[in-house]
Amino acid sequence: MRSTSTEGVDLPGHWTSAANRVSISFGVSIFVIGSGRSRIKRTMNAIFRGSLGSVLVGLALLGGCAGTPGGDPGGEEGQLGSGGSGDAQSGGGSGGMTSTGGAGPAGEVPGAAGATPGGELPDGGSGGSDGSGGSDGAGGSDGGGGSEGGGGSDGSGGDGGDDCPTALVGWATVSGDGVSSTTGGGDAAPVRPTTVQQLLDYASDSTPRVIEIVGTWNVPRLDIKSNKTLVGIGDDATINGGLRIRGKSNDNVRNVIVRNLRVNGATTDVDDDAMQIYFAHHVWIDHCEIWDGPDGNLDMTHAVNWVTVSWTKFRYTTNYQRPSGESSDHRFSSLLGHSDGNASEDAGRLKVTFHHNWWAERVIERMPRVRYGQVHVFNNYFASPGNNYCVRAGRNASLLIEGNYFQDVKSPFEFNNATDQGTAHITARNNTFVNVTGTQATGGGGTPFTSYPYSATIEPSGGVRDVVQRCAGPRP
Repeated sequence: MRSTSTEGVDLPGHWTSAANRVSISFGVSIFVIGSGRSRIKRTMNAIFRGSLGSVLVGLALLGGCAGTPGGDPGGEEGQLGSGGSGDAQSGGGSGGMTSTGGAGPAGEVPGAAGATPGGELPDGGSGGSDGSGGSDGAGGSDGGGGSEGGGGSDGSGGDGGDDCPTALVGWATVSGDGVSSTTGGGDAAPVRPTTVQQLLDYASDSTPRVIEIVGTWNVPRLDIKSNKTLVGIGDDATINGGLRIRGKSNDNVRNVIVRNLRVNGATTDVDDDAMQIYFAHHVWIDHCEIWDGPDGNLDMTHAVNWVTVSWTKFRYTTNYQRPSGESSDHRFSSLLGHSDGNASEDAGRLKVTFHHNWWAERVIERMPRVRYGQVHVFNNYFASPGNNYCVRAGRNASLLIEGNYFQDVKSPFEFNNATDQGTAHITARNNTFVNVTGTQATGGGGTPFTSYPYSATIEPSGGVRDVVQRCAGPRP
């Protein structure tokens, strides 16, 4: 226990005067009432100790409320309560460095003998549980942050997480062609390639793999085979080149996930596409950013089926170069279906879901352009001024377009031509249109696609722009 002696105690002037007045007052009373020198001495000592104790308690309480750092950690050898990773005063991180045990300094606001709970500091993060003060001055297990909401990005905690959805939804969840759902490499131990050749080998071998991409890789053509997950780590995981998920008519690639990855298609060697899916099924493209594919950013042709494209941003830059031999720009985002004459491969297939994607600057067509497939387009954000059209239904296409937000674009949805209108069908419902011109065609002579064999929550279209702008693209 610490002594109550005044030796070494530096009291502020106004407290020293108060202590003197208290001592003098009690001393006079004792002289008048008491008798006997020893009795006076004993009484004065007792009262002085009691008075000084009161003064010190008052000082501790005042220090807890003051804006200046306190002294030692509170109590008997009290330790500072461990805080989170952020600054308690900043509103970020996970609770700052607040101590709730004693009067020790913590985040520049001292605790008062364990009396100030960590959760009461303003503008902190969400932090952990409050420190438990008390006679021994024990710090909190995770000194709490402020009461003004969570730290980290998007108010989800000091570790920098967010609340952007990551669950698989759509056609890629549906059982078919011998695959029950899309799981990629599943729970395989992650591998991180260190050379381009190692990356090529990992992606194309027959072993189920989770392949982590760190940093920027220059790979003109990366072939991805069955049972693979390709996932970007960090905020700069980038492939400069092209990704190809391509099988054969008698040996389809299946069960592939690509997520949290940036793909710059300017230097692709994949038929001028930044990403190509070809003779493949059960593919999930999620939280990616894809740009500058000379002929397209993401094309799906030749018997492709059971695909979900979610939370991905498509765009073009001023550095875009059209394909060799072309006289016009091909800033086209996504083509579904090889040609009108390819019914033998595509009819009854091309079941694709596009949700929560962002078609952004300089995309002029194919968001997407569909032949033959049953394609669900929901809760996407279309914002590409200067475009020609957004969604187009070609031969035998059946489209369900719902809950989307179209802004500053031309022709949100249309038929390819009058002939195709006789074989295709567009159902559109509950979309939002802001500063939109051109066609919003619906109906048609084809088979309506109005329900789907999977669970999906269609959000009100008015809020889609904000959530897509916040969450689309890589979320490492």
